Amino acid sequence: MEADFVFPHHAQHHLSVGIMKQILLSVLLLTLTVGCSEQIIERTPVVHLLVFGTVVDKTTGAPIEGIQVTMTNANYTTPVDPICPPVLTDKAGSYHLDYTGTPIYKIRFIIDDIDGPDHGGYYGHTLSTTSIDYSQATLQANDSFWDFGTIEKKMEHFLLKTTAE
Repeated sequence: MEADFVFPHHAQHHLSVGIMKQILLSVLLLTLTVGCSEQIIERTPVVHLLVFGTVVDKTTGAPIEGIQVTMTNANYTTPVDPICPPVLTDKAGSYHLDYTGTPIYKIRFIIDDIDGPDHGGYYGHTLSTTSIDYSQATLQANDSFWDFGTIEKKMEHFLLKTTAE
């Protein structure tokens, strides 16, 4: 024989409140879990490096046109791929390199006379290295916490004429 078990009225109310608390707590935990499961995005610091330079003849001080200037990461012992496209100097011997990416603390310039004796003689191949001090960088209004900012570096390279190779 089966007997029905009946809770007293005050026990039914207590059970209903307990179940309601359990349901509300579960919904709250689910809401918090969903709200906290946003994807965390990790960022790498970014810098904007502007290099303005000139290439001049060491003997005469005259600007040299047509010299290719390449900028690489000097933290590697051997030259690697450029960190921005190489450029050629203009008639005033000037060049401008523009790099945006992860901060590089030491850069190497590879300076090549790619046109040979044109533009005043043969100047060959030269390496030049410089350090970058990011404490001098300026932050723009839209830069975030991860941005190192923008830094300008001025360079001057002096080349000696050599015999053609």
